[in-house]
Amino acid sequence: MSRIVAVMAGTPVDTRMGVEMLGRQGGFSPLAYPTASSPREQHAFQLGPVEERRALVKERLRRAKGEGAQALLVYCNSLAGSLDFEAICREEGLPLVTPLMVHGHLAARSSRLGLIAANNQSLHGIERAMFARNPRCDVLGASLMPVVVAIEEGMHPDEIVGAFGLDKLLDYFAQNQVEQVALGCTHFGYIRAALEKRTSLPIFDPDEAMTRLLREAIPL
Repeated sequence: MSRIVAVMAGTPVDTRMGVEMLGRQGGFSPLAYPTASSPREQHAFQLGPVEERRALVKERLRRAKGEGAQALLVYCNSLAGSLDFEAICREEGLPLVTPLMVHGHLAARSSRLGLIAANNQSLHGIERAMFARNPRCDVLGASLMPVVVAIEEGMHPDEIVGAFGLDKLLDYFAQNQVEQVALGCTHFGYIRAALEKRTSLPIFDPDEAMTRLLREAIPL
């Protein structure tokens, strides 16, 4: 028996990444629900009228429930921070897991973190979640939409690190003595290994913790 999870994300690419991540973990039957066709379209969507965003998300959720979904995984940090998903999922009667929940747990046990995200909307949402858990945690953040676009275009991870100066960004984080660098965009799992080759800082990817939360939310 497997857990049926609706995976909602910003584009078809990161939605597929979420589906594949759950597939690798085993015990899940993920269903894909992207909310835009490209990173820049998703960015515009998040900055558009809240009523339109809410209506689209609720339409996707109702379709997911009709297809048997038992929980929602919002596999996009910026999307998760752009709406009150907790309220929406309460209305629809679905358990919710988002990366923001996991980043909050990370901040609770940290005093200074580096954070890379897709856009400033995402930085804001993640820092707000971190602050709620630990107001004393300093967050040094960078918004990297061009990196997201490069990932969607299939650029090699090592090329991405060099082309966008991410090695220098990691040096900046190290110089400022962050304890970990949090991946604040689900696309960035694609470049995690390339980042780890350039730094001794731990790279925090929320995937494993989100999977654990989903298992707890849907007992078999």
